[in-house]
Amino acid sequence: MKRYKLVNFLEDYSIKDRTHNIYKLIALFILSLIIIKLLIDFSSIKDLENNITKNQVNTNEVIIKDYDNLNLSQIKTIYSIIGYSNVDELVAIENNIEIKGKCNNLRALESIKDIDIIKGYSIENIAKENDYYNFKLICEIR
Repeated sequence: MKRYKLVNFLEDYSIKDRTHNIYKLIALFILSLIIIKLLIDFSSIKDLENNITKNQVNTNEVIIKDYDNLNLSQIKTIYSIIGYSNVDELVAIENNIEIKGKCNNLRALESIKDIDIIKGYSIENIAKENDYYNFKLICEIR
């Protein structure tokens, strides 16, 4: 006949079993704290993602509003005169345009002045470097 060992829950545990159970409880407590911390971090990351998408939508709307008054075909004519590769920077705020770049011939800059749509033409800086003239041009498009 087999002898079965029964567990008696009413008896006191030995000291070794008590310390083992305490270690298990401490480990369980630490794991639960880690899980709670991770859940809090993930929720804050989701909040940040929502804020970023809202900000991106808002900035895109502002950009579209700024360029409603600007006709890009007019800017293309200026690019064609100076040359696409010669323009380093173009800033357009409402109808005011600021162009930084380089050119071989100063007559190209003067020919921009003769375009019908250009108003308030001024050259801020011209500096000669090697074979090129670095310039900064400010004008207003009607």
